[in-house]
Amino acid sequence: NQSETYLEESATLFEADLPPFGYATYWIYGKGNGGARINDGAQNGQEASYILENPYLRAEFDGKSGAAISIYDKRSGTEYLSKPSCRPVIIEDNSDTWAHNLKGFYGKSSVAELVSIKMTENGIIRKAIELKYAVNRTVILHTYYLYRNEDFLRVAVKINYNEKNTVLKYFINSALSDTAAYYEIPFGYVRKNCEGQEQPALRWACVYGSAGGGQAGIAVCCDSKSSYSVQENTLGFIGVRNSVFANHHAKPDS
Repeated sequence: NQSETYLEESATLFEADLPPFGYATYWIYGKGNGGARINDGAQNGQEASYILENPYLRAEFDGKSGAAISIYDKRSGTEYLSKPSCRPVIIEDNSDTWAHNLKGFYGKSSVAELVSIKMTENGIIRKAIELKYAVNRTVILHTYYLYRNEDFLRVAVKINYNEKNTVLKYFINSALSDTAAYYEIPFGYVRKNCEGQEQPALRWACVYGSAGGGQAGIAVCCDSKSSYSVQENTLGFIGVRNSVFANHHAKPDS
């Protein structure tokens, strides 16, 4: 019986109870206040940090850089991050389409600057934080979501990328030790070393190890990216790559 209404988009969010392989019918009426306003309590100012929290997780983002500075599991008491993570990192890439003989991208790098950060949703069902980054002519938009009954973070990313001969990567600096890397392959997964090489994978990659006296892991599950790396306890993945097409060892400007 709980719903939330978007004031700007004129949309309603509610939790549906669906049977396995079945369906359910819900009626939405236009009378009344439409449930809790999802924008109530949203933060638009420059706070020191912004927090998404439910009974399972507490995620904190730095108000100046936009970096994720804490992902805390409230059930096990495990802190998953060792240092700020998830900022857009732009790395120089002078290779061609196929990146011949390269095991990874280790060129000069810079971090995109945070333009704005705000809590756009603060409802009963979910909360959301929106971050906007910019570098040169590139604009990057992250929106993190945490639903009240989920023990993982969702993130929607939009990128207008205009950086020539570069690759955009994200890094999650975990607090794990004695790590191993796992990647999805057709009909299963494969275990690899944690030496930082780019690894092709399907929908997810995971760094797994020891934390807080037990075993834990951090995974990135994605619907559109397929190149990951794990360097010791840091999980990285490529968001965008803008290289010369089929140049085959020639100079970038040739």
